[in-house]
Amino acid sequence: MCCVDAEFKMRGGPLKLVATVGGVLVGGLFTLSFATSVSMHAFQAIIEAKKVQIHPYDFLLEVSFVLFYKSHI
Repeated sequence: MCCVDAEFKMRGGPLKLVATVGGVLVGGLFTLSFATSVSMHAFQAIIEAKKVQIHPYDFLLEVSFVLFYKSHI
């Protein structure tokens, strides 16, 4: 009976279990945070690449063109 008890005893005690579980949780959160950051930067780069630059002066030219020629038709 004493050999069975020694076999099932935790090596390092409960502190090792708490440290292991804590390390796994912190590592998982770090990995999730890193993956989220990388994906957000990738999506931002895709959006910026597809964005068309529109200057306010160009918009005013289009509006004045439409207003001027529509009123003279």
